[in-house]
Amino acid sequence: MVNDRCFMNTGDNCTKSDETNIQGERDKAIYSTSNTSQSSHYKQHITGNSLHKQHITNNSLHKQHITSNSLHKQHITGNSLHKQHITNNSLHKQHITSNSLHKQHITNNSLHKQHITSNSLHKQHITNNLLHKQHITNNSLRKQSKAIHTTRKQQEIRTQHENELLRKREQNTTEEHIPTE
Repeated sequence: MVNDRCFMNTGDNCTKSDETNIQGERDKAIYSTSNTSQSSHYKQHITGNSLHKQHITNNSLHKQHITSNSLHKQHITGNSLHKQHITNNSLHKQHITSNSLHKQHITNNSLHKQHITSNSLHKQHITNNLLHKQHITNNSLRKQSKAIHTTRKQQEIRTQHENELLRKREQNTTEEHIPTE
């Protein structure tokens, strides 16, 4: 067992036996935390490629950095959602594999740098419906324009017909007033 004061002071107050024990425990990446009231404050010495001097509290998730809003600035390996902005509580409890969004069909360039909120897909569905309605609106405008055009043509024909009738009346009136010899 290592003298706690010796370990924390990195060499001060250490006996030869303590220094040997410290080296042995560093090699194994094990540190005794029998004193539970102080154990969460110690900096753990871990060899190899592990997280050096990581702060681990009682029952915390080992080697994982988690912020208060969860999944905040999480590093995801593979080709998953490059530089995607994820809002609070999005993708809650989602299982993500190395290639991200397992079993999801993603087309070329899809979701690239896309801002996704928790309700975005729902809103997208509504937007698609709105576009469908817009298409219907465009069709109705076309029909309305056609109706206006038809009405104008009918009005022109009526006017033309009325003008012809007036001409004929004038012509008949003129013929009646011509003196006969």
